[in-house]
Amino acid sequence: MSELSVSGLTLKFGGVTALDDVDLTAGDGAITALVGPNGAGKSSLFNCITGLYRPQAGRIHYGEHALIGLKPSRVARLGIARTFQNIAFVPALSVVENVMLAAAVTDPVMPWRSALRWPSERRGERAIRDRAMAQLERLGLGAVAQDDVDGLSFGTRKRIELARALMADPTLLLVDEPAGGLNEAEVAELGELLRTLNAESGTTILLVEHHMGFVMSTAHRVVVLDGGRRIADGTPAEVSHDPAVIRAYLGTAA
Repeated sequence: MSELSVSGLTLKFGGVTALDDVDLTAGDGAITALVGPNGAGKSSLFNCITGLYRPQAGRIHYGEHALIGLKPSRVARLGIARTFQNIAFVPALSVVENVMLAAAVTDPVMPWRSALRWPSERRGERAIRDRAMAQLERLGLGAVAQDDVDGLSFGTRKRIELARALMADPTLLLVDEPAGGLNEAEVAELGELLRTLNAESGTTILLVEHHMGFVMSTAHRVVVLDGGRRIADGTPAEVSHDPAVIRAYLGTAA
């Protein structure tokens, strides 16, 4: 299985340093959580990995592939998929149709072929629908497949976003703040879902999250960023007792 390797990554926006010489690895089919205060650089790191940002220095490799300079679509075709903090769906489409759109990421000419309505393309569209339905069933969403997305709860919409990412059959899944906006029951359910997905498929999961209860019960390993720098890396128990992590989250007494 390919390993994600980030070394010496530096990203600046004008005079602001978002990432400062960051090293990180994720692999072995494990769940790694990336945590830190707001503005620590977590989402910026995701954006560098997926080709949305180009860092000024450093390297990112997934297996033998260098990722810096690749377009997001090319990164996706290497087996890397992600979810986003801000979920965006097409309101005019049903749940299953929104999930089907994800096929265009790994097969960018698919929508044009489908528009021709040739028999072979209609069969291809049916195959994509079947794949989308399988992902929805996998996540317990089969009953809402034909519903409008806008009428569904936020927790359900988060699952739909996850189903959309899984359409690429990723070997590395980047999950950006999946527990944000969920109630405690939904957070527990989501943690169980990610652990099950990880155990069943062996997919490596790298997640950004603020909900520390969710992180501690879900991740095998935790990497902590603060001010764009990595300040801790270890098991949840090790990181939770690290003085540098405690200072970053709680501050120090005057």
